[in-house]
Amino acid sequence: MHWWANFDSAIPGWLAYCVIGTMGLYFIITMNVIGSRVVLLIWRTRSYITYGADPDNRDEYFGWLQARRILAPTYIALAVHGLGIFLAATMVPPGALWFLVPVAGQWLVVLGPYIYIPMSLVTKNIRAYREREAARLVKILDDLALQPMSVRRERDRETVAQRLARVRSIHSLPFRRFGDISLLAFTIFSSVASLYGVAALWYNIA
Repeated sequence: MHWWANFDSAIPGWLAYCVIGTMGLYFIITMNVIGSRVVLLIWRTRSYITYGADPDNRDEYFGWLQARRILAPTYIALAVHGLGIFLAATMVPPGALWFLVPVAGQWLVVLGPYIYIPMSLVTKNIRAYREREAARLVKILDDLALQPMSVRRERDRETVAQRLARVRSIHSLPFRRFGDISLLAFTIFSSVASLYGVAALWYNIA
């Protein structure tokens, strides 16, 4: 097979392949190290920090915009990593598949925890906060209903009722905008594509 990066017949291509591959591995490892620290922090503090949400926050993420800015690059790195594996699997000859094993193996190891841990803890804590805060506000409304009729009572009831409506409108997963859904779709697509590419190449070898 006349591969463009064959050492025997295309030394410049082989050198370019080594340089580009080394740079790619460096950025992949760097992004995964940074992402792992964020996910590890979330996991280790799960018993010490109670996450909630802010129904009055105007960032459209109920106060989770900063977390989104931290997690988004991690998921972009996962998607690019997976897509890169797929492209590499379609470019290298069958005998070079073993070179993809360390990179693909590392990606498969971190894929699950990186996606599951932040999302599960976020949804679990926000759901618990929403139920707890809604129950507290309902109790306040019940207490106000027992008070004598007055302008102040009606004003307080209206204020509490409005906040209760905002609390109940909080999504368990705040990352639901178009950009978030697109990023999730891209991550899933690249994951499936990379797994399919490596599996297909492996099947052809076998």
